Amino acid sequence: MDDTGAAGPDQLDGLQPVPLRQLGIETFKDVTPDNYAQLCARYGVTEVRPPPPARCTVGAALRSGQQTLLVLPEGYEADMAVVTCASQPAPLVLVRSHVAAPGGASTIPMDGAPGPVPVSVADGGQAMVHVEIGCVPSSGTMDAWRIGVYAGLVHGAARRRTA
Repeated sequence: MDDTGAAGPDQLDGLQPVPLRQLGIETFKDVTPDNYAQLCARYGVTEVRPPPPARCTVGAALRSGQQTLLVLPEGYEADMAVVTCASQPAPLVLVRSHVAAPGGASTIPMDGAPGPVPVSVADGGQAMVHVEIGCVPSSGTMDAWRIGVYAGLVHGAARRRTA
């Protein structure tokens, strides 16, 4: 047992588990990517998914006059865009409703909205533009993951109490 009186994961067999509340886990919102693995190990929970990746990217290369829709992974929202132009003069580039600053590279904070991101490159010249959208899990995606882990922890704690 540690100094809080709680049994470590290797001491759980035959012992009453520490209530989740004693570990500061009051609701699903207290489950994080940093603490879930230790909590699952403590309560013998193996039927949970790992957290969604914290970041991912989608991108495209376009020429002057082209446009595209960059589709975000399900459950993710755009948090930033990086626009890089390989030629000068750099054309006007529109990412969602944001205009990229002219020049070599431009970072645009995004609004966090889900859904496809429209990208347009103004016509003129032979410019080549690369657009990369940085994505983060939406709050709904993270809450769904937390709820699943929390449900597993509650079930695991109940199994330990009745064992």
